[in-house]
Amino acid sequence: MADERDAKLSQHYRSLEPLEPPAGLDGTILSAARDAADKRRGRRWPYAVGVAAVLVLAVALTLQLERRQPEPEGAQVSRGPVVPAP
Repeated sequence: MADERDAKLSQHYRSLEPLEPPAGLDGTILSAARDAADKRRGRRWPYAVGVAAVLVLAVALTLQLERRQPEPEGAQVSRGPVVPAP
């Protein structure tokens, strides 16, 4: 196995030509990526509004369900005196 600090290997790597795209192609790719990111950034607000609407709906439904909970079975509700039928 080669030692990490092998001088010949290090010299060989330094002598290699850098593998980078031409400046014009690199600029075109970066520009297209920025344009795509800008387009997506403008479309984020509908998702935020949708999430907020779902949260409001969930809270409203939860509060309604808590108000309408049936009384437990066997619970007596006093509605005044009970008069037997004649």
